Amino acid sequence: MLSELEDTTAKWGLGLFIFDAILLILFFFTESVRGIIRKDLILNLFLLAGSLVIFSFIIFLASINGLEHRIHVFANTPVSSVYLNILVATTWLFLIALPIGVLLLKLSGIADGNNFYDFGAYYNAAERVIYRYPLYDSTTLYDKVTDLPSSPDRYLYAPIVSLLFVPFAYLQFQTAALVWSAVSITVYLIGITILVYSLNVELSLYSWIAVCLGVLAFGPFVITFIAGQVTGIVTGCLCLSAAMFQMQNKQRVSAASSLLTIPVAFKLYYAPAGAPLLRDNHRLFISLLTGIIIALAGIFAFGIGTTIDYLNILADGKGWGAASDPPTEWNINDFHPLYYLGDLGHVLRAAFLGTIAVISYQSRRHDFEYIDLYMYSFGLLGIVIGVPVFVTSGLTVTVPVILFLLVTTYRERPMVFLTVLASALLLHIHPYTNEFLVRIFTLYIESPRWATLIIPAVQPAAWGIFLLIICTVYEYTRCCARSEPVH
Repeated sequence: MLSELEDTTAKWGLGLFIFDAILLILFFFTESVRGIIRKDLILNLFLLAGSLVIFSFIIFLASINGLEHRIHVFANTPVSSVYLNILVATTWLFLIALPIGVLLLKLSGIADGNNFYDFGAYYNAAERVIYRYPLYDSTTLYDKVTDLPSSPDRYLYAPIVSLLFVPFAYLQFQTAALVWSAVSITVYLIGITILVYSLNVELSLYSWIAVCLGVLAFGPFVITFIAGQVTGIVTGCLCLSAAMFQMQNKQRVSAASSLLTIPVAFKLYYAPAGAPLLRDNHRLFISLLTGIIIALAGIFAFGIGTTIDYLNILADGKGWGAASDPPTEWNINDFHPLYYLGDLGHVLRAAFLGTIAVISYQSRRHDFEYIDLYMYSFGLLGIVIGVPVFVTSGLTVTVPVILFLLVTTYRERPMVFLTVLASALLLHIHPYTNEFLVRIFTLYIESPRWATLIIPAVQPAAWGIFLLIICTVYEYTRCCARSEPVH
């Protein structure tokens, strides 16, 4: 495990050194690029490259001193089933308690915020489709388009996706929102159920009820549910696709490859979820073909003009590149794992996504149980880290990763299981912790400087994702070490 990590970090470090040297040469000898290439960028790249090389050397020293053996011993440390069950029950109760508290606060009027905020934008988009108004014109108030002051009325998805919301637009807004919520929950739970079934785990009726209540109470999903977002349906599709890959039937794998294009149709930045596609050219071809068919269908149904409007939305980046709010203004939906790195974070994101692509392609040399789900997990974690602007509700896509790791480590590697359980808890409390810390620093401590230092470092979800990455890397490299390479 450590040797692969050492090799990867060393290669990226040396690669960034070479890239930084090229930028330095261009900066000093080419006048035209001095306005594009900045000194601070060159310095930051140098520091990042040096950090990666130093980290690689530290891993090398740790490896030769037996750290990898100690990690394996720790991961396989036995834990009594009674103690394990108590921890699981405690975590489950904590998962359930927080959303119930939020619901009571909202019903009592203490907690503010708009319900179905995002669904209002989908609803208005569907109305514009029905009455043939411009889909992406949010500046004009059209007749027959419901005025929803508490919704953004700015549709950001592909034109063809708007057809999904057309049936809801024939209902009154509140009724449509409730029906949409029911559909979202149904797709979300069906996807999760099929994924768990595909892992060949037998659960009692009470265990299934506990799983369903736990995933519904998961903090990020609660946010997406209240706002009426598409993330629940997208996560259900991701779970269903993961289950199809796990079943290893050729027809089902082809269907999974096609199904992966649905989340990407909603949001292009879900593309890293296609990491398993890199394991086989046929999968990649099926997925690309499906994507082309969906794109052509959208052009045929809505025309070139609307498609160009959508491309302009993508070019605008939905706020990508804009400076993030200071920590004192963060709320439940803020998630900035690379906040301290600033623009340098984009380099680290690119390196992370590049590493996932390389690992996925090289995984063709291996064939063992769950290998597709490991690639899938890397891809979903790549979405969370690799997207320039990501919000807390989007963390719902980590549910397949958490369930997969919990099911596959419960019996044999209890310490890995507990680490994954801890990461789930950190992701769950993230929105509530954000709100709490901001209120503490703005109302009582009144120190923006300390808030800027502490709040980004304390982000529970950032640490939760870090633990999930470690567990996924450990589990995958462990399986690779035990499998025979495929020639």
